[in-house]
Amino acid sequence: MIFNLFSIPIYNCQLNFDNKKIEKYCYDLKEKDKGRVISNEGGWQSNNLEGYIPDLNELLIEILGRTNSFAKDIGLKTPMKLINGWVNINGYKDYNVEHNHPNSLLSAVYYVKTNDKSGDLAFKNPASDVMSENLMDATVNEYTEYNSCRKFLSPSNGMLYIFPAYINHHVYPNLSNDDRISIAVNFIKDNG
Repeated sequence: MIFNLFSIPIYNCQLNFDNKKIEKYCYDLKEKDKGRVISNEGGWQSNNLEGYIPDLNELLIEILGRTNSFAKDIGLKTPMKLINGWVNINGYKDYNVEHNHPNSLLSAVYYVKTNDKSGDLAFKNPASDVMSENLMDATVNEYTEYNSCRKFLSPSNGMLYIFPAYINHHVYPNLSNDDRISIAVNFIKDNG
């Protein structure tokens, strides 16, 4: 009998928002905000989004609702509270290095603008430091959730991913001449 000892849940769904309007907001923000460097190599990452943002309000409310549902489904206490968020705009060959989101419980990323060459989102198996990728390559017949060091997801416009903030992840270089635009947010338990 096989059973899962530990599991890492990832939620995904396709949302239907006016991404052209959101894209315009992101580019307008880039004009006003010098940005920061945290996990981005090249590209632009905004400082934390602050206050009421009319162009993002409906999207952020939707993400919060889905995060609360996901939290309940995986046995976490709710409600969740959005504690910070930012915009990423990555041009040609820009990428995000491996990182996680400390001081958060759940994280989400919404893809505003992508294409098939924009670069995959990759999650790292927490046990990969003790798994040898070379050994795995030589011994694995088929990669599955039980023996993979990484899981690659190919985002599309309107795709939302929600995941535990502790899991290391990175984004491969954008090999397209079009920008990849995403909005990332973090959540904690709302204690009132």
